[in-house]
Amino acid sequence: MEHSTHMGDKPKVVKIVGCALEIIRDRGDVGLSMRQVAARAGMSLSNLQHYFKNKDELLKAMVDYYFGLCERTMKERMEATALLSRQEQVRDLILFGLEYGGELTEICRIFREFWAIATRNAAVNSHLEAYYSVYARLLGEGLEGTGVGPETARKTVGLLLPYFEGYSITSRALPISRDEIAEMLTMLTFSILERDGASGPET
Repeated sequence: MEHSTHMGDKPKVVKIVGCALEIIRDRGDVGLSMRQVAARAGMSLSNLQHYFKNKDELLKAMVDYYFGLCERTMKERMEATALLSRQEQVRDLILFGLEYGGELTEICRIFREFWAIATRNAAVNSHLEAYYSVYARLLGEGLEGTGVGPETARKTVGLLLPYFEGYSITSRALPISRDEIAEMLTMLTFSILERDGASGPET
């Protein structure tokens, strides 16, 4: 899957996507139209359609922008913790997943709008599915980078990824802190590693 691959080379495209994200933030996706995006970007509708022929193409570019941000941030996080112990690396991956979904940042609110759009828009839904495949792969690679085997990493991703997404919705109602949850998920993860004989001496 490609993320905002050409956006860095096209300032006008970045501006258009930014204006569309502002509209979704302010009004939700119901308030988003090509004409409104063109007006906010200070261009004609025909000029906007030169870059994005329809609303679906624009929505996919917006989703790609968010996904690219997530992917870059996750890779940077994994690189920064590469010298930690296996348990510390696993815990940090878990904290990343909890932090990124649980904080009600502007981009998190926008992403929830994408979820709503996906329930009625096949193009956006397929983009979301592709994102989660990429997210699962990156999380698996992060676990494998700690010395975990591919099959064990696959099982662990199956435990963690749905929790991260659910946490993004329910975090404020939970009776325990994010750090407590991270500790429990780390313990669960290591119970999987031990059961599969993948934990090794470094814990």
